[in-house]
Amino acid sequence: YKRQRSLFMKPIHYGFTFIAINLTNDKVKAYSEIQQIYSESLNNDKRFKELAKKHSRFENRFPSGKVNSISVINLSRTFGINVNRQLKLLDVGELSKPVESESGLLWILKLDKLEKARVKTFDEAENQATQKLGNSIVEKLKNEIIDVIIKEQNIHIL
Repeated sequence: YKRQRSLFMKPIHYGFTFIAINLTNDKVKAYSEIQQIYSESLNNDKRFKELAKKHSRFENRFPSGKVNSISVINLSRTFGINVNRQLKLLDVGELSKPVESESGLLWILKLDKLEKARVKTFDEAENQATQKLGNSIVEKLKNEIIDVIIKEQNIHIL
């Protein structure tokens, strides 16, 4: 831990609320709708939250259009690079202008919280190391059991 702290870095984490409008049917209508939503939401946090609930495209994973915490690593995989880039430009509490993603959605984002990258605490690093060690021990035991079964059953692998 002391010699290789870089192995135990906790990446940037974002918490944000979003509104997402589908672009696939009528692009002009979608841009008009997102501009209307943006105008209604600017300087009106309560209205933005209401509209985020209404326009959440990921109800199962992010009800009410709210992402409590997601690492910068998972952010691009889940929401796309354009959403990631836009969040990096925002200050906490700030609302983004509409941004188009690679997935065919128009987004308005509000950065709720930002946790900067940091070295994990010793306890966090210990838990990470214990999990990895536990997983490797389980994998080793599985392989040993498979080897015993192969020998006992006289199985020949080609």
